[in-house]
Amino acid sequence: MSTIFLIDRHFWPDTNPLAIMLKPISHWLAESGARVVVITAQPGYRSLAAQRREPWRERWSEGVDIYRLPLLPGKWGRPVKFLNYGLFLLQSALVFFALSLANRRQRRACITSSIPPVLQPLILCLLSRLTGTRFIYNIHDIYPEVIVPKDDEPGLLARMLARLDRWTIRMSYMVLVLSEDMRQTILRRGCRPDNIQILNNFPLQQVPDSIVDPAIAARRNRSEGLRFVFAGNLGKYQSLPELVRFFLEDAPPETSLTLLGSGAMRTVLEEMIDKGDQDRVRLMDFVPAEKVPEILADFDYGIATLKPELVRVAYPSKLLTYWNLGLPVLTTVASGSQLARDIDEQDLGVVVPIESIGDGVAALIADRERFLNGVQQYRKSHELDRWRRSWIQIGNDIAGAGS
Repeated sequence: MSTIFLIDRHFWPDTNPLAIMLKPISHWLAESGARVVVITAQPGYRSLAAQRREPWRERWSEGVDIYRLPLLPGKWGRPVKFLNYGLFLLQSALVFFALSLANRRQRRACITSSIPPVLQPLILCLLSRLTGTRFIYNIHDIYPEVIVPKDDEPGLLARMLARLDRWTIRMSYMVLVLSEDMRQTILRRGCRPDNIQILNNFPLQQVPDSIVDPAIAARRNRSEGLRFVFAGNLGKYQSLPELVRFFLEDAPPETSLTLLGSGAMRTVLEEMIDKGDQDRVRLMDFVPAEKVPEILADFDYGIATLKPELVRVAYPSKLLTYWNLGLPVLTTVASGSQLARDIDEQDLGVVVPIESIGDGVAALIADRERFLNGVQQYRKSHELDRWRRSWIQIGNDIAGAGS
């Protein structure tokens, strides 16, 4: 029997994407016959989740043991948030080290993500090597590149962090990335290619055909009032003022835009919308995560505007959400990226620079049937069982590896 440690600050019932995904991943790894040990903390990603307290120690019948570690209350803001990252890293490293030694007669693996950046995977990789545990680095964002603007010269700290992260990648038993674009970024660092696997995220919620199929039929029959939606972080890197300005001033009269989310730009966007035509652009208030798919299914197109080069170091997971709901997309990812080629070749939407957003909207409207067929085919080929089999195989690989 093997033991697999899943270590992450957030785990179900926390509401950030990775926390939600780790729950089925823990089940799938347990299906491989492994004992799965989750080391996490109490829910605290959002205030609603923070009100819920889970057992400090819990055992699920599927073979999953959960250890939740104490942290400081998050109500004191950003300084405590960063302090909690350090506290969690220290505590989780100690618990992992102790449990690894206690289970030293078994084959073991440790899986962690890239948050907190660089340091958490580095420390856990070091401890894994000390205890003879195989380390699996599940990279969702490549640091420090994801926070260093493309045209800026990386400073001393960024260069040092990149070197540390390169060491972690080289020493890892397995490195999981979300796309070919991310894989190429890591290879350009000089890392070896033989331990890198592409395993993209899966849709957070499997929306039944009984919701999506009628929604797609309604889109085909709708000739007026075409509705675009941007769902996710309303941050400063999403070019949202330009997007809102286009829909307020230049978009075709039959179109409208809805923004669903929160973030640093929300106040700025509210002021722009208040001065414009609120029938053309509106902001939705907070929506519980379980309600989001049903709400999004009522729109015609999804929008993902972000820094074009971000696709080299991360993957816009909202695209998976849109496609899972049968929504063609309008996105500004880098035109030469593998993701852009996939979108184009599979008729999943339109890729344009932010200054050409009007051309993208026109293209989506003009060839709506082709794009609806594309996303329907995508849904059929991305059933959740595909990811289940991949994670069970990872569990089997660990169990079959030499001690």
